[in-house]
Amino acid sequence: PFPHLLQQAGYNTYTVGKWHLGLKDDTSPHAAGFSRAYNLLDGAGTHFDSVGFFEGGSSYREDEDLTFYPEGRYSTDLYTERLIDFIDADKSDDKPFFAFAAYTAPHWPLQVPDDYLNLYAGYFDDGYDALRERRFVSLKKAGIIPADSQLPPRNPAVTPWEELTVEQQRRESRKMELYAAMVDNLDDHVG
Repeated sequence: PFPHLLQQAGYNTYTVGKWHLGLKDDTSPHAAGFSRAYNLLDGAGTHFDSVGFFEGGSSYREDEDLTFYPEGRYSTDLYTERLIDFIDADKSDDKPFFAFAAYTAPHWPLQVPDDYLNLYAGYFDDGYDALRERRFVSLKKAGIIPADSQLPPRNPAVTPWEELTVEQQRRESRKMELYAAMVDNLDDHVG
């Protein structure tokens, strides 16, 4: 694997976040060539604990050892902090590094720290159909798509916004708010 090649070339190799390649030692980040690692081994998990979606909770690995998730830490905060710690710990060796950050945000479940909860309050209240149209216009304006492009038909599996009940609209709007807040939080950590 690529991280092994980089190690052989003198790099420090680090990974944090989702590791959806297996729970066993021979499929671990270390086996793949990462010298330092802190990873969620399951396909998904909650962002503040190890409850996860699987019996017994989500599994984590720190370097070569199975470990537990520190209760109450937000995943993006934790992964960023660990990656910075890995880099800082090896600064004095003057070696280049390769870092692979596979953040679990904005993956479901839609969870954010309290200070992000209402960051987008009301922003999506006009619904996903209106948002789709606004974004299409903005793509044209930015020159990303041709100015004469036509908005493609809506995916037939998606219920038109106006056919949702008021309660369904409220829930869908809140989902979009939380998803956007997760992306904002991720952007704040990546810089």
